[in-house]
Amino acid sequence: MAILQVLSSTGDLSNRRSGSLLKQLEFRKPVIEKAPSADLWEGQTDEKEMGVTYAKLDALLYEMIDERHSDEELVKMEFDRRSSKGFG
Repeated sequence: MAILQVLSSTGDLSNRRSGSLLKQLEFRKPVIEKAPSADLWEGQTDEKEMGVTYAKLDALLYEMIDERHSDEELVKMEFDRRSSKGFG
């Protein structure tokens, strides 16, 4: 039951931090390494659909939320708000 309580509280964790937590809890490697997907069809992944990786989104959210950078600062940091191509 305790592990379910831990996992249910991970909604605010970044993808990177969630993976780190799963490693610490000694989850099996296939569970940790599975590409995030809604599994709507074979081979479908969230990252392919979005056109950006979770690592890049995690970095952007960290700078936006934790570091409280403005849109202008994020653009200077090469996070382009108009397309995923500018994500550094």
